[in-house]
Amino acid sequence: DGLYRWTYSEELCSFWNLVNLCLLNASLWALMFITLDRYIYIWRPLQYPNRVKTWGIVLMIILVWVISAVITFPLNDPEVSSIYGGGVKTCKIDLVPTYTIISAVFGYLIPLLIIIGLNMKIFWIVRGHVIRIVPTVRGDGKDGGGDVSSGRKLWKAARSLGMLAVSLIATYMPLLVFTNFNAFCDDCLEPSNYHYMKWLAYLNSALNPYMYAF
Repeated sequence: DGLYRWTYSEELCSFWNLVNLCLLNASLWALMFITLDRYIYIWRPLQYPNRVKTWGIVLMIILVWVISAVITFPLNDPEVSSIYGGGVKTCKIDLVPTYTIISAVFGYLIPLLIIIGLNMKIFWIVRGHVIRIVPTVRGDGKDGGGDVSSGRKLWKAARSLGMLAVSLIATYMPLLVFTNFNAFCDDCLEPSNYHYMKWLAYLNSALNPYMYAF
């Protein structure tokens, strides 16, 4: 129990949970907009500079934080969340079922479904591009040069996004299932599991740079 003991005030615990959930939601929505940006680039590479301007990128960043703040703001209401107490105080948020479902849908399921859908579109676009490039071999036996290089870059981008989507499901799904199940059956699951699943979600952010690199 000492590992999960919270020795600070309830106000600080509430603030910690507020920031924690806001950053998790922001991470998911940011990944969604990154996938959307990659999709536009692969779908219309020549029109990309005209379609995606600096103001568009700024708007995406603003939307990420606005959406995350809107999803997280209800945590300030004591009727929506409360802090676990008892013999040993632990800083674990206790959400009402209605908010848990709404938070899961808008904070996780919607961006995840968009990411999966865009990745499927990217895969088919890249697959069609590679199929067109592979038979393009010059009579002297040399490959298509720049076309092949372009195809490899597109395939690498599609592969990295696919890995990001799989990582997202693997690291966030346990926490999503736990929080939703725990909202309806408080005593059915061991509270300490929440901490392990939360750190598993944190792991996603640590893995992202490596997946982008490869």
